[in-house]
Amino acid sequence: MAQTPAKTHRERLLAARRELLDEKDLDVRVKERDSPVASKVDDDAKPLTVMNQVIASNRNAARKRRLAQIDAALVRLRENPEDFDRCDSCDEPLGKRLRLMPWATMCIECQREEEADHRHGSRRSLTDFIS
Repeated sequence: MAQTPAKTHRERLLAARRELLDEKDLDVRVKERDSPVASKVDDDAKPLTVMNQVIASNRNAARKRRLAQIDAALVRLRENPEDFDRCDSCDEPLGKRLRLMPWATMCIECQREEEADHRHGSRRSLTDFIS
């Protein structure tokens, strides 16, 4: 017996959610060192420590955003399974995009337009950095 598309989408969403929850947040606190020498402030190590904290914080924030997207997709799927695989903007089928990103709400074209509207003047490609 074949699975319904709604059940398949739900399983993909739940698997993605479990994977994110298993990763846990990265620690952004500065770790204390036991060595008396390590207690001395190391000016050279400070930028690396700050950079590691920023990376961990950004990753944690991205993880929380993805979990929110997955939870919202689960709600959409439960409340309106017939329209779950349709673009919120143009109502076209999401197709492969939904198979790759089960939390997607827009087709690739509408997503591009949405992102372009939010960028206003920002750099868009690597070639923008070449003089």
